Amino acid sequence: MLHFRRAVDFINSDYPFSPAFGKATTREECAQTSQNIFDKLLVGRRKVLDFKDICKSAESPDGTNDKKKVLELVRLFRPNRAGEITKLEFVKSIDRYV
Repeated sequence: MLHFRRAVDFINSDYPFSPAFGKATTREECAQTSQNIFDKLLVGRRKVLDFKDICKSAESPDGTNDKKKVLELVRLFRPNRAGEITKLEFVKSIDRYV
């Protein structure tokens, strides 16, 4: 019962994903936070995010990629054939996940 209450409290908080993600109490806040994260992930003056940058989160300590995690990231973000993700597609992917 205690675990259930903690889970409900966590879901009902202002930060259901994590404080690092940001506020997501409304759909608009979630979309704004997604845009902020996209901007932080961009390297240099690029306008699109390279999927390789996201795949770094699936790296093992020895430098190899966990194929299962990479496939989950592909299903979530759906990069184009060039491996790029636009800001709109990134935000839509987060929105679809929520």
